Amino acid sequence: MGETLALTSNSLRRLFGRPRFYAALLLTVGSLFMLYGKVPAYLREHDLAVQAAEPFLLAVSCRLSQLLLVLSFLLLLGDAPFFHEGMEIVFVRTNKRRWMAAQVLTVFAMTALWLFFAFAVNVLIFLPRVSFANAWSFYLKIAARLGYGAEMGLRGVDVDPRMLQNGTPWVLFAVGYLYSLLLFGYCGVWAILLNLWTKRSYGSLLLVSFCAFRLALASLFFSPAVERISPMNLADVKARSLALGTVADTVLFFTIQTVLLWFLSRQRLRQLDLLGR
Repeated sequence: MGETLALTSNSLRRLFGRPRFYAALLLTVGSLFMLYGKVPAYLREHDLAVQAAEPFLLAVSCRLSQLLLVLSFLLLLGDAPFFHEGMEIVFVRTNKRRWMAAQVLTVFAMTALWLFFAFAVNVLIFLPRVSFANAWSFYLKIAARLGYGAEMGLRGVDVDPRMLQNGTPWVLFAVGYLYSLLLFGYCGVWAILLNLWTKRSYGSLLLVSFCAFRLALASLFFSPAVERISPMNLADVKARSLALGTVADTVLFFTIQTVLLWFLSRQRLRQLDLLGR
């Protein structure tokens, strides 16, 4: 276990030192500013505030912003698993099973940091019009009553009244953070498997293409079918009732799928000539 954690720590240090890390940060910030471009001005004009967790919950539940966040995340982790110079020395000191476990841990550790960064950016965008009280803001209540946020500065974001009925903001933030951690980590492990099969970073492009295709279908008349089969809709705190059953379903789905993908990735890794990549 200690060796796996050491490999994970080394992979994280390498990620923080890469230019694509900062490019992904800029893409995330730009996406969130685009989503909430006119909201700060609306809040100032009407002397309103938002609860600190609300922007994050909307961002991870809205189809468009969710896709943009996944895109920036895959830009960061698009070449997972992380091969680098001197890999032959690494595999002399460890085995492929522990190394692959470290790659999956790296994906989930970076996901946790990435989501915390997204939450912090959302808070900074709205300062000083931010409340940390555990109650829904008057702004979001109006947006939920309207059903769509365009009249209040939101771009392409529908505000479902059911989200407000599911619980308090910080409870939903905890559930939304957990759902997003499972969803983004799941996408990252899919990228590992697809990249191993294609022997390039084409796997991440396939994953982004699938997300874009899902967004296109959801915008057409196939939406009900897509909502039933899409993992992205499974990890949604906005339109699903918050109960022990729905939380358990989501956790079990992503946990089982991620473990299966890890086993498939490890099996594929055994078949590769790593020095010939």
